[in-house]
Amino acid sequence: MHASCILYPALMFALTICFGWLAACAGPSCQPPLTSHEIAELQLNWPSEIRGSTHELVTAPDAVYITGQNMHAVAKVTYEGEVTYWPMPEGSGPHGILLDSQGRLWVSLEFRGSVVRLDGVGQIIQEIDVRMNVVGSSKPINPHPHGIALGSDGKTLWFTGKKTSTLGRIDPD
Repeated sequence: MHASCILYPALMFALTICFGWLAACAGPSCQPPLTSHEIAELQLNWPSEIRGSTHELVTAPDAVYITGQNMHAVAKVTYEGEVTYWPMPEGSGPHGILLDSQGRLWVSLEFRGSVVRLDGVGQIIQEIDVRMNVVGSSKPINPHPHGIALGSDGKTLWFTGKKTSTLGRIDPD
């Protein structure tokens, strides 16, 4: 299937969305621009009643890994289309995701206040608590680790604290 657009014909003026190209056009004469891009869509049927919170993704040689924040899960989608859902702790809010230089998979658990490393079957094998111990506070403050990135050294993990407008650094070893 070669397609470059998603067409929503139910709208009074069909709205065509194409790789950043946005055009309003009327009726059946509206034609999407021609491209050679192939789009393959796969519906993620998260094991949750909650929908609409698919967040970040990272590609690996064997699969694409995707976080489902409000579904408290990570999806592994092989290039053959096989989907496996890995449950994360209830209420944890997986958001950021990356592969480090050793091929290890890391996920920020925004609502839990931690960054975790997963093994090849989705089990948490390392958890780093990134909550902040602040003078005058009776309990640690969760910065809500949001986006995560790999440092230029290939080892250091960086994260943004969504709630606290902070930048955090983790040496996982």
